[in-house]
Amino acid sequence: IAVVLIVLIVVIALFLGRSKIVLAEMNGEVLVNGEPAKLGMVLDEGDKIVTAVGSSAEISLYKESVLRVGENSELDLSIVKSNEIGINQLSGRTWSRIVKLSGIKNYFVKTPDAVATVRGTAFDVKLIDGDTYISSADGVVEVDNGVEKMEVVRDSAILASQKRMMRTKVKVDSWRAGNVDRDRK
Repeated sequence: IAVVLIVLIVVIALFLGRSKIVLAEMNGEVLVNGEPAKLGMVLDEGDKIVTAVGSSAEISLYKESVLRVGENSELDLSIVKSNEIGINQLSGRTWSRIVKLSGIKNYFVKTPDAVATVRGTAFDVKLIDGDTYISSADGVVEVDNGVEKMEVVRDSAILASQKRMMRTKVKVDSWRAGNVDRDRK
């Protein structure tokens, strides 16, 4: 009985101590699984997030890390585990800041063109005209389009399609600058 009680206490402590994936901020029209989102709602594997034109959302990933969803975006949480998170981004733009100490050992954003994988960095993923644009603000992002793999380092970018990838300049716009500023704070 003592062993069962100890195991039960440890399981409860782990469950209560584990932070969740939460919709921390939203502006405008944000839908989760086709229904209007509610601030503070807990998100889980399989949930689909859609933002309308002029709308945005911020998702807290186990407190320390964050996923920001720009306007006119659609994505789903394909994998949600305590040490692994996978995002399937179908359209729009996301900003991810993954903190190494958050316990997330594997984080990726998959688009129709490529998969961007990190273990701790801040990066931007944008789908434009059938291609995927990925830039790193800090750290290294590994990009794989199924044909080749490339690394995106701080202040560099890659334009990926299903057939090829090429290095390109970082596009510093209000989205990127605003997210870099927010991360510094």
